[in-house]
Amino acid sequence: MTIALQTHALSIGYPVARRAPITLLADLDVTLQSGELVCLIGPNGAGKSTLLRTLAGLQPSLAGLQPSLAGQVLVGGQDIAQIDPRERAQRIGIVLTERLSPGLLTGYGLVALGRHPYTDWMGRLSPRDEAVVQWAVEAVAATEYAARPLEECSDGQRQKLLIARALAQEPAVLLLDEPTAYLDLTRRVEMMRLLRDLARTTGRAILLSTHDLELALRMADRIWLLAEGALHTGAPEDLALGGVFEAAFQAAGVTLNAATGSFVLQNEAREPIRVFGEGSARAWTERALERAGFSISSNGAALRVDVAQTPAGSRWQLWHNGDAHEYPTIHALVSALREKSH
Repeated sequence: MTIALQTHALSIGYPVARRAPITLLADLDVTLQSGELVCLIGPNGAGKSTLLRTLAGLQPSLAGLQPSLAGQVLVGGQDIAQIDPRERAQRIGIVLTERLSPGLLTGYGLVALGRHPYTDWMGRLSPRDEAVVQWAVEAVAATEYAARPLEECSDGQRQKLLIARALAQEPAVLLLDEPTAYLDLTRRVEMMRLLRDLARTTGRAILLSTHDLELALRMADRIWLLAEGALHTGAPEDLALGGVFEAAFQAAGVTLNAATGSFVLQNEAREPIRVFGEGSARAWTERALERAGFSISSNGAALRVDVAQTPAGSRWQLWHNGDAHEYPTIHALVSALREKSH
């Protein structure tokens, strides 16, 4: 892979009138590689949007726009501070979270705006421009509704068209600020898969911010994790095994189950319980018990649950002090355990 974007001793933040600027992150040395999907995660206020705008050269300053507080952002080996805005738009595409005011634009018209860095002063599209716009629409699977007025498109459809607009710029780097923020679960998964596939098939470096931690762990080639003024980078699996996620989210009462790759809320601990069984029924049983505050034990415990598969479906048998009781659902099992613990 080739390096599409990198930073050297980068500091990011925002200006304050008549005072020194506020620095959110300092001395960042990171890279984005062509063909990879990177997810930027971290709590609100950590600097995710500021970092994305800084990488694009769009972070506001008191005098207009500034590349950064200090350090460099290099695209194709060239400092973005030395690149004029027109050429910068040909190298970096960005999609922010602001709600779109569509006016009378169609979906296709929105995507065509992505050719602005290439057109003449009248904005006329050449045959090549038209071909690129059509490719971008097809790349995000938006052909079916591209001719509709934007006001008739759903949030998910508009988001795809915004990404198509950025693709129409033909950038080497694509930056997206929470592209799944307004989407339901199915559309979030669809959007993340689309972006992962675009990185693979087009060779672009794609960096997106998201609050969907588990989806980021499953889809991203690498994670950029902002936590307590530091940026941790690496493959999701390396960060998980290194304990980075536990340290970052411990204050919020969240831990990562290293065996399953899922996040677990820390509840007030009840007594330990041991679960026997196989497959998805056991996994979902353990998840429900952890949510109810029970700690799953691999050793001897006074409480034990057997998950059995019968021709009629799963059944749950709870053993306590030598007595066994059977339950038809996980909900019934957890309800009984809560009553016993009072």
